[in-house]
Amino acid sequence: AATPAAVASTRVPFTALPDGTAPRPFSAEQIRDAMPVGHRIRVRQEQDRAPTIEEEWVVTAADAQGCTIATKVFDVEGNLIRDGGTETGAWSKLREHAAFPAAATEISTGTIELPMGTFETRVYRVTMPAGDGAPAVLTLHFAVSLPGPPVLMVAERAGVQVSRMTMIERR
Repeated sequence: AATPAAVASTRVPFTALPDGTAPRPFSAEQIRDAMPVGHRIRVRQEQDRAPTIEEEWVVTAADAQGCTIATKVFDVEGNLIRDGGTETGAWSKLREHAAFPAAATEISTGTIELPMGTFETRVYRVTMPAGDGAPAVLTLHFAVSLPGPPVLMVAERAGVQVSRMTMIERR
């Protein structure tokens, strides 16, 4: 698979929210409007010392308050490994997946090239000390035109990538 490339990046100043977190990339309403019933997202998950898998998330029910998402896990050849069942939650809870401490977060804008296209992004880089004091860095690329989960998420520990989630389809 092609490695996603960040094309450009410009840092964005922000003010911490009253709870000490950085502003979220999308509102609950933007996520709701972008993920109607039948909406499908497929991501490739690569983790250190684990086989690469693909997850498919399908919105099976939705209303003004929340949605139900069905999850299936496949190997890279497309064979079903397991049915992850369904989970129902509020749109506001989905939004909170992008809640990060403001003091540990840097936000920038840019462009990213992925196998599914080129996107204008808002990039969140969150740096936290790990248990051994080595820095743990989580970098999330949110496509401005695709409210919801990041199109790319990379976790690093002590400067070494330990996991990568790349969105490979969204319709």
